[in-house]
Amino acid sequence: MSQEDRTAQAGPLTGYRVLDFGWVLAGALPGMVLADMGAEVMKVETRQRMDYMRLGRPIIGDKPDPEQHPLFHNVNRGKLSIALNTTKPEAIDLIKALVAHCDVVIENFSPGVMDRLGIGYDVISGIKPEIIMASISSNGQT
Repeated sequence: MSQEDRTAQAGPLTGYRVLDFGWVLAGALPGMVLADMGAEVMKVETRQRMDYMRLGRPIIGDKPDPEQHPLFHNVNRGKLSIALNTTKPEAIDLIKALVAHCDVVIENFSPGVMDRLGIGYDVISGIKPEIIMASISSNGQT
């Protein structure tokens, strides 16, 4: 997204930064709303397990294309994005560096996934004590 696009989305959350690990609707919608209100939102994905919304019917043609699903583009509008191999220590180090510059982290993995990756709340709040973390699991946290 160009600098012009970001400034065109100025709103009450301009200046706030969000790391968005959300996928499918429950995880993507909070980031979408924050981006719509002016926050800088970066969607973090991995090629090993792409967002399921990428796997739907494409906009053009019949051939599946992970860049073509309209719902994926709708709920991820206004977001920056990065794809990382979260099995690599370098990727986790990069995530930790990004956390230091963010205000909010959103995730909706199964309970314990962020901890197993080494980026659970205890770790990220150690990097930035004032961080807000929203964990949205479809089946709760227990």
